[in-house]
Amino acid sequence: MSSRTAWGGVRTVWLDNLKGIAIILMVLGHSGAPFTHWIFLFHMAVFYIAAGYTWNDKHVASCESLKHYIIRKIKTLYLPYFFCELLFLLLYNPFIELGIYPSSEEYLTLIGSNDESLLQSHIGATFFLKRLLMIIGTLGWADLAGATWFFVSLFIALCVYAILEYLLKTICKLNNRNATIFQSVIAVVFLLVAWMINENKFSAFIFNRLFAAYPLLVIGHYIKELNKRINWKPLGCILVTVISFAILYFMDDKGSISMARCKIENPLFFLIVSLAGWYLLESISRLIPKSFLAKLGESTRSIVMWHFASMKLVTLAYILIMELPIILLGAYPYLDNTTSWMWIVYTIVGVAIPYVLGILYDFLLKDSKYKI
Repeated sequence: MSSRTAWGGVRTVWLDNLKGIAIILMVLGHSGAPFTHWIFLFHMAVFYIAAGYTWNDKHVASCESLKHYIIRKIKTLYLPYFFCELLFLLLYNPFIELGIYPSSEEYLTLIGSNDESLLQSHIGATFFLKRLLMIIGTLGWADLAGATWFFVSLFIALCVYAILEYLLKTICKLNNRNATIFQSVIAVVFLLVAWMINENKFSAFIFNRLFAAYPLLVIGHYIKELNKRINWKPLGCILVTVISFAILYFMDDKGSISMARCKIENPLFFLIVSLAGWYLLESISRLIPKSFLAKLGESTRSIVMWHFASMKLVTLAYILIMELPIILLGAYPYLDNTTSWMWIVYTIVGVAIPYVLGILYDFLLKDSKYKI
């Protein structure tokens, strides 16, 4: 099943369903769901694999096509990250005044903590410029734009992948098989580097996440080729769903993954949970007809950018309803010690408001050359 995109390409419904499920899982994980550890085993890996799955060799057919591809990725990944981070940097001092960012020791007393690193302070022009340079250099900073690390991580990984593909296939004239073998070797090396980074043996600064993301792009390419030989029937999807879920359930207490921190305790564990997570979501997604999930899958960028800020509205509403001190508005990303089901509310609002904002953005800038 497929549908036309706004720019004339073809969307795959099950793939949009998969992204829709994955983005809900991301917000669930940030909302304090009781199964957050399980979600974090695979939810971000799925997005990188999806990027590798949708790779097309036409992107590197020539130097000109490579240039256009990188420019498009700057527009669709780097610029959304940059403008989101810049917005929250500009709002930093006002947010302190409003209590959205905690700045008083009274806040620590209320939450029962003595961790002064949780407190923020007003910034001046020099500090602003330093943070701006960090943002330009892909070292994002603002809490409420925290999830946009994924954009720059994917941007760097895709650009490196595209450049290497161009060198291998266009410059070195390797056939698809040999180029894939070469990319696989690079992926293995990068995975080992990601593991060593986690072991604190060295740090590669802004490229840390590249080393974990790159192997997942290569895996996505392999999966796409494998899927050409698989006839995904409903019974097979159900079987794959059960097996994948069982693997993830078994692995839940065997380790942890954090793509944001490039935390890979064990390369084999990382590969197993990433693949199990992908096949869990792919098999489920293939069973679902075109639905609202596919619409969410088309809106992942907006949800990534705005879900943390939207969740602040839930915190504010809870504070007002329960007549709690307004200073608790500084809680991030959600307010602890609430009723047991508040993570559901945080998730619904964290998905719904950014989704509506994305629709409004598309409507207001329809056919505009300034649209990102």
